[in-house]
Amino acid sequence: MRKWWIRLTLIFTMLLVFFVVLFYRRDYSSAYVQSLYLSEQSHLIDLSINSLEGEPLSIETHYMDFGDPAQPVILLLHGAFSSSHTFIP
Repeated sequence: MRKWWIRLTLIFTMLLVFFVVLFYRRDYSSAYVQSLYLSEQSHLIDLSINSLEGEPLSIETHYMDFGDPAQPVILLLHGAFSSSHTFIP
């Protein structure tokens, strides 16, 4: 019975190490991310929102502006785990 637990623990540890190595992502600096994703059409705007405690928070929001300003506006919003770059094509 003890050998079974040792094997199970070893297999679990190996799987845990495998998934940590496979899915680990380090944090990138804001400047690095902006150099990758900002384009000529990109703009950054500072917005103020309230936290859950009611305290004001300042956030920097990215938006992209395409087309003729004299034409009607279409606003496209992406969901979580997505990017505004999905709308470019």
